[in-house]
Amino acid sequence: MIRNSAFIFGGNIVSSLFLLARNVFLARLLTVENYGIAMTFAIIVAAMELATNMASDRMLIQAKDGDDAKLQSTMHGFEIMRGAVLAFFLFICATPLANFFQAPQAVDAFQVLALVPLLRGFRHLDMFRVQRKKDFKSFVLVPLISQGGAMLAIFPLVMIFPDYRAMVASIMLQHGAFVLLSHYWAQRRYGLGLDIATARRVMAFGLPLMTNGLLMFMILNGDRLIIANQFGPVELGWFSAAFTIALTPTLIVGKTIQTVFLPTLSRRFQQQRGLELGAIAAVQAGIAAGVGFAVILATIGPWLFRALFGEEFDQALPLLVLLGLMQGLRIAKAGPVTISIATAHTSDPLYANLVRISAIPVGLIIVLMGGSATHLVIVAILGEIASLIMSLSLVNKRIGLAWRTWIPLLVFTSVIGGMIVLTARNVDPSFASIFDTDRLVLLLVFGTGFFLIRELWEMAMKKVAVRDDAVQ
Repeated sequence: MIRNSAFIFGGNIVSSLFLLARNVFLARLLTVENYGIAMTFAIIVAAMELATNMASDRMLIQAKDGDDAKLQSTMHGFEIMRGAVLAFFLFICATPLANFFQAPQAVDAFQVLALVPLLRGFRHLDMFRVQRKKDFKSFVLVPLISQGGAMLAIFPLVMIFPDYRAMVASIMLQHGAFVLLSHYWAQRRYGLGLDIATARRVMAFGLPLMTNGLLMFMILNGDRLIIANQFGPVELGWFSAAFTIALTPTLIVGKTIQTVFLPTLSRRFQQQRGLELGAIAAVQAGIAAGVGFAVILATIGPWLFRALFGEEFDQALPLLVLLGLMQGLRIAKAGPVTISIATAHTSDPLYANLVRISAIPVGLIIVLMGGSATHLVIVAILGEIASLIMSLSLVNKRIGLAWRTWIPLLVFTSVIGGMIVLTARNVDPSFASIFDTDRLVLLLVFGTGFFLIRELWEMAMKKVAVRDDAVQ
């Protein structure tokens, strides 16, 4: 388990760093306005993926018959139909989307972007099925190589398209390579089919997660949509730069926790043994990772942001630490979300995200009344806190986890969160600011608190590993 975790975590780190590097290169090579328009394309791609994902990949891992070729072929058919519908929808909506983002000059780019879901619909799902056997090679390497190629292509692409169009070309290259590599590393021949009974199962499993995906998109991008529509591409550019720094590690850690724990928890759920201990470990891992990320970004974030994006984006500095706290709370939910998927309670993440999404209209109202981006982030933090509490409550209700095992973590998270808010008042981006008293005290409290909970967390992980061996 440790070796697989290290491999997945390392791959996710490198893949996400490639995406971060692409954004940094674009920010350095383009104007803030062009960078802001380029980020609208990333928002659209995220919307297409999150809001229409039927969770075929996760069902192949979770289902008892996930190795069945007929099930996989039906899922391939779903993927192609989904991609075709999305491509058509995006093409005809290109003009309204460009106007919504206050970038009418980018209509042609939005139309070209419609090819992305069409391409992605032909991906091979075998890279997910083989995770049942704890084979994570293709799952790690396919996105890593495709994202690395897209990142390296930015320099020649900017020479050809010295504006936001370079981002469209890079996204096309990334997803085209992803599809080709998913077929190259597949262990089973690609098949297409449409079995009605199987299709109903896929719909029953995937619809709650697809709805949750739509909510996830709004949660991740709702603030940026408001900023793009109300303030324009320039403000979206600098806000997206800070958002990228905060979001990239979130995707790495959250994806790693789910990938590592989902096969083990699913097996334990099916065999009705050892689920509670594994679930406690997953919850603890998510909360500890979220707190750690928020602390690290509060400590080195301002300096790192200036070093990567330059002074041109300094307007985003006051928001960076708060965005880190917001995303740290999101990481904390990775544990309970994984438990819900493993136990086939796929509607639980939906309920938790409904709580979170309720903060978005509140933020919009505040902006319409003259509020700023800072107000948006503060409201989002409050929404994440409520969503985390809801997510943990649902897990406790479903499988009866003992609150006493992770209440100390929640108290610890609350203390650290308060200190991070105080730290956000000082956004000096110099390297020397890392050693300011408030940041050193934050690190000291975090280190002490993590030491106090570390024994319980490590004990749970060791027992999980031992019992996994026994089950196998």
